[in-house]
Amino acid sequence: MTTNNSATVRRIFEGMSSGDEAVLNATIEKCYTPDVAHHGMGEEFLGRDGVKEMARSYLTAFPDITVTIEAQVESGDTVVTRIVATGTNSGEFDGKPPTGKGMRMTAISMARFVDGKVAEEWEEGDMLGMMTQIGHLPA
Repeated sequence: MTTNNSATVRRIFEGMSSGDEAVLNATIEKCYTPDVAHHGMGEEFLGRDGVKEMARSYLTAFPDITVTIEAQVESGDTVVTRIVATGTNSGEFDGKPPTGKGMRMTAISMARFVDGKVAEEWEEGDMLGMMTQIGHLPA
């Protein structure tokens, strides 16, 4: 059974997969609390603007990014989602130039909800594998 919280997480990943920054920003405005705290993959972002900054970095680096939900579990006010992200490194990422190489990265996202919006989010993904695939680290 999909609840509103699970559906909200799905909407967020659909917004990322749209490749459209305006769509993604509108989704973030609708789905996150103003003071959301995002933790993960070595960085901390506070507030919706911080989440937008993080999302923009992925859209810039991988304009064709697609996020597929592989599994999702909900308990109380928390939704845990296992995803696979794919895309081509066509833009700058982490201060490094584009390589034109593709990537496939697995990640786990855990979102805590308050009043139907994401108030806190943790994400961990295979950044080492992704950076190796796109040629920014030796294989």
